[in-house]
Amino acid sequence: MFRNHLSPALARILKAPFTSAANIVTLALGLACFIAAIGIATYWQSADGYHAQASRTYFIGQSNAPAGQPPRDLNTTSTWTLANYLKQDVPQIEHVARAIPTADVAVAAGPNKVLLNQGTVDADFLNIFDFDFVAGNPRTALNSPDGLVLTQDAAQRLFGDAPAMGQRVLLNGAEELTVTGVMRQVRQPSFMGQNTDAVFRFDMLRNWAGNPRTIALDKTEAWLALMPYTFVVLPRPMSVETFNTQLSAVLDRHIPDTLKRVARTRMAALPAGKLATYELDSRRFASNGMKTSAVVALLALAALTLLIACVNYANLATTQALGRSKEVGMRRVLGAGALQVMAQAWLEALVLTGIAAFISLSVLALAAPVVRASMNVDILYFLSSGFGGIALIVALVVVAAFFSGAYPALVLSGVRPAAALRSGRSRSGSLLAARVLVAVQFASASFLLILVAVTQLQRAHLEQTVLAPRQNPVVILNDLSRVGIDYDTLANNLAKQPGIIRVAVTDIAPWSGQFNGVLLARSANPGATGSMVMAKSVGDQYFDAFNLKLLAGREFDPEKDSAIAGLLSRDLTKTPQIVIDRKLSDRLGFATPQAAIGQFAYIPASMTGSAARPAEIIGVTESEPTALESLSESGVAYSYAKRSDFGTQRPIVELDRAEVAAGLASINRVFNQIAPNIPAQINFYDQQFEQKYRQYGRVAQIFILLASTAFVIASVGLIGIAVHVAGKRRHEIAVRKTLGSSVLRVMRLLLVDFSQPVLIGNLLAWPLAWLAANAYLSAFADRIELSPAPFVVSMATTLAIAWAATIGVVLRAAIQRPADVLRQA
Repeated sequence: MFRNHLSPALARILKAPFTSAANIVTLALGLACFIAAIGIATYWQSADGYHAQASRTYFIGQSNAPAGQPPRDLNTTSTWTLANYLKQDVPQIEHVARAIPTADVAVAAGPNKVLLNQGTVDADFLNIFDFDFVAGNPRTALNSPDGLVLTQDAAQRLFGDAPAMGQRVLLNGAEELTVTGVMRQVRQPSFMGQNTDAVFRFDMLRNWAGNPRTIALDKTEAWLALMPYTFVVLPRPMSVETFNTQLSAVLDRHIPDTLKRVARTRMAALPAGKLATYELDSRRFASNGMKTSAVVALLALAALTLLIACVNYANLATTQALGRSKEVGMRRVLGAGALQVMAQAWLEALVLTGIAAFISLSVLALAAPVVRASMNVDILYFLSSGFGGIALIVALVVVAAFFSGAYPALVLSGVRPAAALRSGRSRSGSLLAARVLVAVQFASASFLLILVAVTQLQRAHLEQTVLAPRQNPVVILNDLSRVGIDYDTLANNLAKQPGIIRVAVTDIAPWSGQFNGVLLARSANPGATGSMVMAKSVGDQYFDAFNLKLLAGREFDPEKDSAIAGLLSRDLTKTPQIVIDRKLSDRLGFATPQAAIGQFAYIPASMTGSAARPAEIIGVTESEPTALESLSESGVAYSYAKRSDFGTQRPIVELDRAEVAAGLASINRVFNQIAPNIPAQINFYDQQFEQKYRQYGRVAQIFILLASTAFVIASVGLIGIAVHVAGKRRHEIAVRKTLGSSVLRVMRLLLVDFSQPVLIGNLLAWPLAWLAANAYLSAFADRIELSPAPFVVSMATTLAIAWAATIGVVLRAAIQRPADVLRQA
């Protein structure tokens, strides 16, 4: 029985090679997009699932909201204080470990000196996660306070082919540690690793109990400070809901009442596997009101593209069915029922979809190594599950074939034998239904095109705002507080070197994503809640280095302001003087920047624990575009401090554009002179921006890929509807030409007819595209205004593509000879 249906199906496919090829290509495009999305989604969702205790391993997220304000989304990090109380209050927890990443730590071994990413972890970290060690014992490698575990790559950079075990290394020119383990690169997918996109990026691991900085942290309690990742392994009988209840009790028991009056602290345990994409989900999706995940959004867009491909098949197959009515009518006369006719149509769809799936898998297999190298994602990861992955592909082919062939099967099953045998052409198949299908296709394509336009406009805006004003290159150097270099010594030496224009300093490097928050209010009243703003400590020449225009007042003066306390200084006897940006000036309610000069902003009593602390505003600058996320959109308050209230120092060096090579050589020479064991870390401002924008750029690339695919498929579908309409209106066109209509008038008539579903599709797409575009833009601190331009461009582009796709069919219909048509009528 199956063979009787399969043979005619294959014959029909071979008889119409152009239509069959178009269907295969468009289905292959749609399937490739969806299969790749499944691969990426399963890759992300399987992160760290290979660890033996993965199902019981959680990270603890924390959020702090000012008293009286709504709770905020959980951050991935929490306070370092929590871990000590967890061991005490919830003793049944099997393991607790904290982890803090530190980028670009100077490591020297003999004549070799390199910058490595350091992870400071509790020794129990190696009992939670499974690493592949090539030397040393993974369970005891960090038991010693001076123990150090290197990755193979880091060991090679430091020691070459010589054994690393037992060797001594010098960190930041001050600490000596012993190599107690060497591990292979972290197995992916994982939130950890050496790649630049890793959440917890490290080339080496050291013991929390042996790091002076973390030892100092443990001597203080700071419940509102979010720094380490905190991991727990729950015992098998304990559910995460039970643990979260106990976690709330821990907070209630140990957070001081004074802090409870300042802020509302919330914590919860989340699966460790979610850490790999948690930031992407929270910043790009949950924080902008979409309340969804990156995985769901990716699958939805890919499913939209596959839907367009299925609709395209329905259009082309329906058009092809016009010439099959005589064949179908004969089969119905010979006893074939409607279900048998439908089964034949579905079988043809299944064969074509199967071929398309094979092509799409072959293309993805060729593309997989390139994608893995560029994006650190395996798009065919799900196939590694064996039968489960194959079963998923088979199910996808069956479902896609069913939906693709549903409408053509319905049309063919409705063929009336007598009418079909009499005319040889079916009158079945609703033209309205075909128009609806085309409208759906172009609605989807228009939706994606609008998102592409918005992402590219936002990118262009950021580049214009951030990069275009830069007259001279700017580089960011090592955090001096970690390497023991005196800033004044470095700045004075660099200022004398060729290629150096100026040296400044800040505690927050551009595009670092760091946010040092402080509450500021316009009033000193006890009830004033204030707004959370970014507090940034800077030295003199900072505003000149970044070309920040002074709008009112004055900048910091090293002679006048050297003794002034920082905004978050513990010296309460002095009133801090601050420079604020335009955003904060507006947020505090000043009518103009000039109106803010000499006025005071207050750190509320709820934050100081006593009386409100005033800060005098001495200047207002234009807003600084060095943060992508909308978290910093509330504004910045600058205080004068060469050493930050948070303890970090990042020199900013402006180079002479005409002597960049000389400037870079000067930096390296000065570092070699004053810190022989510490290599200079030189990060260009532009490179920092590119690295920070990488995730957004990938989102834009996905939109471009899906939109391009959608337009190719929709255009092919429109050709199908054009053939369909032209075939049905041949007689009408012949009559019009007989009555005097010109070729141009007939072409205009048909183009207007074909444009209608395209225009309707655009109008249907606009509301959803407006919501999606606003959600995307809301993640940025400096964003464009959403104008009608992307929507108008989308409509013009879709119309142009529609006309280009159908012009051949329209011209052919318009120039036909009326006598030939009417003779056959």
